[in-house]
Amino acid sequence: MVMFTNDLITKIKIRDITTDDIDNVYQFIVKEQGDAEIGCIKEYIQALIKSGELRVDGEISYPLHEVRKSRPPKTDFLKWIVGSKGFHFGKIACLNDKIIGVLLCYTQPRNHKAFLSNMAVANQYRRRGVGSALMRKLIDFYRPQKDIEAIELNVGVTNSIAVKFYLEHGFKIKEIRDLSGYTMEYCFDRSPS
Repeated sequence: MVMFTNDLITKIKIRDITTDDIDNVYQFIVKEQGDAEIGCIKEYIQALIKSGELRVDGEISYPLHEVRKSRPPKTDFLKWIVGSKGFHFGKIACLNDKIIGVLLCYTQPRNHKAFLSNMAVANQYRRRGVGSALMRKLIDFYRPQKDIEAIELNVGVTNSIAVKFYLEHGFKIKEIRDLSGYTMEYCFDRSPS
């Protein structure tokens, strides 16, 4: 487990997402996850060019990033997480009432798994313990739920920073889905002591 000594963690407040937060949370996720994803893709492409595995004639553009920013909000998933009591998890990390981190997870008890669907931290607060604080809350939330055996997520193959983060927090790579990414899993030890 990663430990942080900075005082940012003592200043943030982690709380449940409310219906009043939904639009702001959606905009935050679109911006921060989109920026992080595009950053990873750019780094990956630059590494391929540098190693000589990819040759590009002309300019490289990332049109999906612009399309994602211009889409009308689709907040149904957030409303479902917030409106459904029970096994769903929706938390935000706030600093002075400003959202600086989000973590969303939902369950399908028949599968005995929770699915981490979204995790985003504002760029200027990354690698400062915000994501780790949210992850601890998530694991602590599901640990006592005997029907949930694991937390699962999908992460892009180019997102090495996220893969490293999840590995540091006890997730294991379960499978390589295809060339686009990995399925990772955090398993709870439910064996009798």
